[in-house]
Amino acid sequence: MSDILSSITVDPQLIITFIGGIVIVYLAVRYLALPLKILGKVGIVLARGAAAVLLINAAGQFFNYIIPFNVANILITGGLGWPGLVAVIAIRQLLS
Repeated sequence: MSDILSSITVDPQLIITFIGGIVIVYLAVRYLALPLKILGKVGIVLARGAAAVLLINAAGQFFNYIIPFNVANILITGGLGWPGLVAVIAIRQLLS
C-alpha cells in the first residue's frame, strides 16, 4: 500500500488550478448572495403589501370600497406598512 502511494505524483500546476477554481467559486457565491438577499427582501415587501391590499378589498366589498390591485399600491403599502396603507386610502379618496 505504501508503495502505491509513494508512486503517485501531483503536478503543481494541477494544485494551483484547483485552488484557483475554489477561489472563483467562492467569489461567485459571495457576490451572487447579495442580490438574492435583496430580491428576497423585496419579495417579502411585495407579499406583505399584496396581503394588506387584498384584506382591505375583502373588507371593502361590504362598503363598496376597493383599492386598485397594482404594483404601486402594493409597494407603498408593503414598504411603509400601516402609514402606507393609510396614504393609499387617503390618496384614493382625494382623487375620486
